[in-house]
Amino acid sequence: MRRPWTDQEDRLLAEKMRDKDKLTWQSIAQWFPHRTVNAVRLRWTEHLNPEIEKGQFSEAERQALLHGVQDIGVGRWSEIQESFLPNRTPRQIASAYQLTLEPRLQKRKPWTEEEDALIMRGVELYGHAWTTISWRLLPHRNRIAIHKRYVRKLASPNQGPWTNTEDDVLLRRTILYGADWAKVAEGLTGRSQQECSERYRLKVEPALYGSTVWHVEEDKQLLDAVTERGSRWSAIARDFPDKSAVGCRKRFWDLCGLRIKMRQWNTLGDPNAKIDTKDIKQIAAEMLQKSQTPRSSTSLRSPWTPAEDDMLLTGVAEQQTWETIAAHIPHRTKQQCKRRYMTLLQSGNPDYDHGTRFSTNEEAALMEGVHMFGHDWQAISKTYLPHRTPTHCMKVWHRRLNPAKATRLGAWTAHEDTMLTRAIDKASRQGQIHWPDVASFVVGRTPRQCRLRYETRPKEGQRTGRWTGPEEIALAQAVYKVKDKQSAVIDWRQVAANIGNTRTPWSCMTKYGREKKAGSLLFAE
Repeated sequence: MRRPWTDQEDRLLAEKMRDKDKLTWQSIAQWFPHRTVNAVRLRWTEHLNPEIEKGQFSEAERQALLHGVQDIGVGRWSEIQESFLPNRTPRQIASAYQLTLEPRLQKRKPWTEEEDALIMRGVELYGHAWTTISWRLLPHRNRIAIHKRYVRKLASPNQGPWTNTEDDVLLRRTILYGADWAKVAEGLTGRSQQECSERYRLKVEPALYGSTVWHVEEDKQLLDAVTERGSRWSAIARDFPDKSAVGCRKRFWDLCGLRIKMRQWNTLGDPNAKIDTKDIKQIAAEMLQKSQTPRSSTSLRSPWTPAEDDMLLTGVAEQQTWETIAAHIPHRTKQQCKRRYMTLLQSGNPDYDHGTRFSTNEEAALMEGVHMFGHDWQAISKTYLPHRTPTHCMKVWHRRLNPAKATRLGAWTAHEDTMLTRAIDKASRQGQIHWPDVASFVVGRTPRQCRLRYETRPKEGQRTGRWTGPEEIALAQAVYKVKDKQSAVIDWRQVAANIGNTRTPWSCMTKYGREKKAGSLLFAE
């Protein structure tokens, strides 16, 4: 059975190829007792040689290949490589021409019953010689397409869905025989090698390694692995004992999918076009560098000051780009500037109703809008709720109306506090708390609710309930000391520390707000 190459073998081969001018392939193959000379040579030329491009041919390479075939002729792939495509191997050139560019091939048309009959007749006459079948019986189909059609549709009489019993047998035989799918398929009547391989890779293996939670350090490790190995997901999955190859691939697309789509559109003009391994490695490296860039010590979540708002509005009035505006406002990103500007537009628009609760009719209109437009909040606001902002519509939907979340509102119970404490202990890793994991333990509460409860609930020794007169005086004095006279920003953690941490920062902020709203002279400016 052919064994896959390991990372250790790849590193050893790369090390030996540094002295390739002094060594022959026979001498290099001696370091790999279970590999043939040809296998070692192909591994280097087809997979590891950094001078060789990998992945799909670009449009420029396809045109160069057509010119090479026209000038030199079909089958003279080594000469075409030397003259037209020095960064591709003869095998890559031959496959690219035979599978995609040959004039006789038919461009992705549905298979017919007559073609299926010809494939079965070809198997009877020539066995699994797919190239011969292609040339003699189906010249408009390439050998790969014929092979896939036979394996997936014609070789297996059992075309129904997989049963639980079949999955159990597949798992047991895979444990027994490994990736020898011919042996595995012998115990599953009516299932082909290809079907067994795909079923195990896409369904059984993810069920075994079912952890879908990815933490920050794992994301960085995944991006680092993709930067080094490209899209070799099976090899990458070996670095993650509780993740499958399919899970690693899905997580990479969750992290980088938008950036990949932008690359496809900008370079190929088609958001559905395939990109090669080189681009995938580059995108992973960019995302990894972005994740490792340290943030400013100033909180990015701090409230906007009037001075920052003035700088933002001035930049927009002067028609500056968002990048330029963000560069002139310290510690603010481009996205933050965009969101703040939309908030200022909506808050200053007298047509919007900001302060009142959604009525029953408005909630019904919002649900109808979501049914019609999905989560396009701009369209819902303009069409169904013209007196409500898109942000207000989004918040009401996610906090009160979304049936998938069923968020609980109101005071926290003692049982919920106990579950929150246990969940934080389980979900904490390397000093960081992953709030979506915490929320999955506390039924009915969102990650935001869990984080706010953790930050605001009283710690041991802190008081709750009615404030005393001395406490109110201490609060007023602490606020006066801490409050920034220019920006009016108050650091409530510092306020709580100044009164001896007998109250939580949240309690201090709430008490101050209530007294200010009531017009208390103690808290007057």
